[in-house]
Amino acid sequence: MEIKSLIKSRNESLQDELLRLLALYAGQRLLRSSNKRPLSLWRLASGGVLLYIGATGRVPFLSIMHRFNTNHGQVNFKEQLIIQRTPQYVFSFFHDLRNMKQLLPWLKGVKALDIEKKHWEMHCEILGKSFITELFVVKEKENEFLGWSARQDAFIYFTGRIELREGVVPGVTVMDFVFSYTPPGGKLGDLALSGLRHIVRRRVHNFLRDFSVLLNSGTDYTF
Repeated sequence: MEIKSLIKSRNESLQDELLRLLALYAGQRLLRSSNKRPLSLWRLASGGVLLYIGATGRVPFLSIMHRFNTNHGQVNFKEQLIIQRTPQYVFSFFHDLRNMKQLLPWLKGVKALDIEKKHWEMHCEILGKSFITELFVVKEKENEFLGWSARQDAFIYFTGRIELREGVVPGVTVMDFVFSYTPPGGKLGDLALSGLRHIVRRRVHNFLRDFSVLLNSGTDYTF
């Protein structure tokens, strides 16, 4: 029990440090973007808040944000793709999360913690920091849809979902992809961390672009 407690404490410490690094990165990008367009008061304030979080590890007004916005302010990203594969193939690819290592360079290892492959352990490394997180399959219908969720107590709670249907042409799949996360402090937290939202949107778009290229390449995988 003490070992599990130490591991949990270490992971929480690493995730706190990672949050600070991400805040510094997002804050710098937000302020540097002013070189390409006029610096607005909102961009200046958002960049300043992110740099403050990165430097101190403290989120301004966090207690107020939790009091008024707990579990609210979810941010959603949605995209639709046409994949030159059958729904069965696309479903099988996503059902085994070990395949994500081909698309996410910061994902260093993936391990199923149960036979049904509904509980996964993800070994990640971002900005030189390694940590372990968990992912759960919360709903699925074979060859039609699949949904994932982080732990309920995650600092940044997130979910993902794919919905699949056959295209007009045989062997083609129409895939609707949704990624959502709830920033600390809900809606007010999202306003304070708006720079992070733009980074996440770009990462989601790049992930789907790489996924489309990979599956449309014609390479077959064994699941």
